[in-house]
Parts: sequence; structure tokens; C-alpha cells
Amino acid sequence: MLKVSNISFQYTPKKEILSNISFTLNAGQHLCIMGESGSGKSTLLKAVYGLLDLKGGTVFWKDQQVLGPSFHLVPGMDFFKYVAQDFDLMPYTSVSENIGKFLSRFYPEEKERRTKELLEVIEMSEFANEKVKTLSGGQQQRVAIARALAKEPELILLDEPFGQIDNFKKNSLRRKLFSYLKEKHISCIVATHDGDDALSSNPTNNLRNLSFNSPIYEFSSVFEFNFLEYRNFNENDKISPYLFGGLGVFYMEPKTELNGNLYDLRLLMTEGQTESYNRVNLNIPIGIGIKARILQRLSINIAWGMRKTFTDYLDDVSGFYPDPSKVSALTASVSNRSTNQLTAFNNNWESQRGNRQTNDWYGYMSFGLAFRITKDPSSCHFTPFY
Repeated sequence: MLKVSNISFQYTPKKEILSNISFTLNAGQHLCIMGESGSGKSTLLKAVYGLLDLKGGTVFWKDQQVLGPSFHLVPGMDFFKYVAQDFDLMPYTSVSENIGKFLSRFYPEEKERRTKELLEVIEMSEFANEKVKTLSGGQQQRVAIARALAKEPELILLDEPFGQIDNFKKNSLRRKLFSYLKEKHISCIVATHDGDDALSSNPTNNLRNLSFNSPIYEFSSVFEFNFLEYRNFNENDKISPYLFGGLGVFYMEPKTELNGNLYDLRLLMTEGQTESYNRVNLNIPIGIGIKARILQRLSINIAWGMRKTFTDYLDDVSGFYPDPSKVSALTASVSNRSTNQLTAFNNNWESQRGNRQTNDWYGYMSFGLAFRITKDPSSCHFTPFY
């Protein structure tokens, strides 16, 4: 277990980069550090790895304290690996030689097996014999990650690990990398400014890819709290802001258009479900509004609100892309709208599509009129339903 206790660090006396940072990380767990550029993410990784002499606090891995360069001839811990943003690869040797740099030559078969395995993880088997200097920045970044994993460290520290990798490769690489770390029970800390990188190791969160519209039919009952005294047909009450809340029930129909045809997404079961989700669900309306009298018998009402629902399928998105071999071609096509080509869809199946940990919300804005038909406010009035 990694235990970081109240660590502080500063490069100059006037600017403290880290201040009393504490956290723990159990074996096999993954942690993401998010923040904008210059916020100290890389500094924290360097401190954990042992590249910096701390101003205060301690870092322990199990029972061993992680100390800085003042205590080590070669800074850094043997059982950690740190992948920085500069990669530090050998440009004039091949990809395979870079990955196997720290593997023993006394066991050539094991070295070859490990190198081949890691080439598959980073999806670069076809580049095994290419010199690193001929690779793009994103490809070099993948090689650096594979080299760090070669000796199966107990903890790997990744600084912006997907920063130079194109979007076409990011999703599949994230999936393979974090699955590999989980399989090998390797702890991981990722520093990134990208929210997708932060969510990618969590099987309940990731990007989704869908085109949809969902007509909603709702019946609700709400209660209002007016900040000022206001009665619809009292001429002395001119204006009042208010809050409202209540309980409602709604009916939804998520649909999508493909090749000129409209399809009911619920019936297609686009995530490979065995049972369809419910069309009828409860919601909780909440919001704010304002009422104002503009004429003797006419008032207006403008409101903005949100509906908290108890379903995650308002947009037909909740879990994972389905295995295209287990669903119809139509279901596979509408599940991933990044392409209508099934061959491309095959690369994304079982990657994360939605967030099952949170239910959906939807918002609305309304405009209402209240008109008094008679001069006597007690005899007859009309209030619109909105």
C-alpha cells in the first residue's frame, strides 16, 4: 500500500507547489490526479517516485520509506516506474529493443514473450522492428508505457499518458492498458487534465456515441414558495420570484434516425440487454420562476426547471457498447454513431458507453399566461397548465 502523509514541496522559497498532500492507495488500485497545466500534477508524481527532496511529510510503500535524491545515488524506487512526458527512449534502436531494455538477457525466451505481450497491449505489434526515431509522438508515448510495464512494477506513475495519442486509438488503448494493469494487480496513478482519461479506468464511465431524440410526456404536481405576497387575481400584487418542487411521472420514447428511417431504441436494446428498460418513470421537478402582472387582468409566469429522473436510459445510454456478434446488424449500427461501418464498430465493443452510477436529468423553460375573464376576481378565472 502507498501512503502519502502531509507532503509539501517548493522549487523556490516564494512558491509552494505541494502543500500538506495526503492519500493512500491500496495494491491494485488506480488513482487519477486531475488539474490544469502547472497545477503541480507532475511534481506530485515525481515526489511519490522519489525524484524530489520533500520540504515536509513522508511517502511509504508498504513498510519502506520513499526518499529523495539526497539519499540515493540513482533517484527513484526500483519497484516503481514513472512515465514522464519526455519518454526518454533510445531513438536509434527498435521498438522491441526499447521495450525489452530492462529485461534480462539470460532468459531470451521470457524476454521475447514479455515484449510480444506488451506490443499487443499498446497495439504496435506491426512496429516491432521499426526504429523509435521514425515513430510519431503518440507512438513513442505508447512505447514508453510498454517499457515501464516490462518488469511488472508494483506501482506505475503515468504523466499525461494519452496526451499525444490520437482519438482513434485512445479508447481502445485505455481499455487494454487498464485491463492489463487490473489483470497484473499493478497499482496506478494517472496525472491528467483530460476528464476522459480520468474516467477511463472506471467501468461505469466513459464517452458515449449516440444520435437520439426522446419525446417526453409528463404529468406532475408542484408546490410553489413565493418570496413576495402574490395572488393571481389580486391587482395589488405586482411581482414575485418563487421556487417550486414536486413529484411527477413521465413517459419517454428514445428514438433515432438511420438512413431515413426512424427506430425505437428501446426495442433494439442497444447495449445487448436481455430486458428492455421501462418507458414510464418518476421524476422530481425543481426550479425557479417569476410572476408579474402586466395588465389589470393579465399576468405572466416565466419558469426554468430541472427534472431529476429515476432512470439512466432517457438517452438510451447507460453501460457498454454491445458485442456486435451478439446483436443484430441494425442494433450494432445505431449503438455507435461514430461510423455506420460495422468493421469499425468492432473495435469499440465492450468499451464504456455511459455512466450507470448516475441517473439522467432533463431541463425545461416555460412561459405561462393567467387571464381573468370577469371583473370580479372571486367569480371566475383561468390559470393555464404548463
